[in-house]
Formats: sequence, C-alpha cells, structure tokens
Amino acid sequence: MPKRFATVVKLTTVGAAFGLLAACATIDEDEIGAAVDQEMDDIYAEIEEVRGIAEEALRKAEDADAKAGDADEKAEEALRKAEENEEKIDRMFERTMQK
Repeated sequence: MPKRFATVVKLTTVGAAFGLLAACATIDEDEIGAAVDQEMDDIYAEIEEVRGIAEEALRKAEDADAKAGDADEKAEEALRKAEENEEKIDRMFERTMQK
C-alpha cells in the first residue's frame, strides 16, 4: 500500500504541475491577447487621428487652390485693364501730338 500511495502522490504532483503550467500558459495567452487587442485599438485610434488630419489638410489645400484660382482671375483682369489703359493713354498722346 505505501508503494501505491507513493505512486498516487507522484502522479498527483505531476498532474498538478501540468495543470499549473497549463493555467500559466492560458493566462499568458490571455494577457498577450489583451495586449495585442489594446495595441490594435491604439493603432486604429492613431489611424483615425491621422485620417482626420489628412482630411483637414485636404480641405485647406482645396481652399487654397480655389483662392489661388480667384487670385489668378483677378490678376488676369487687372492685366487686361492695365493694357486697355495703356492703349487709351497712347491714343490720347497721339491725338495730342497731332494737334
């Protein structure tokens, strides 16, 4: 009987050791899974933040492009008027010289 008792104790000890190792492995997997999930959540949050910054930059670039287009139109109009005025001044000067 003592020999059998020793065998049972040994088997129980080995079983308990395997049980503890399995439990530790499960805890580590869960902890690792939670850490990975947290990292992914952080990454998704950063992606959303970057996306918001990019969208704002795009809006500002589109606004700047529209303003540049307006400025170009106004500059073209100013140049046209300046050329018209130069022609008028030249004609007035020629008329004055003819008199």
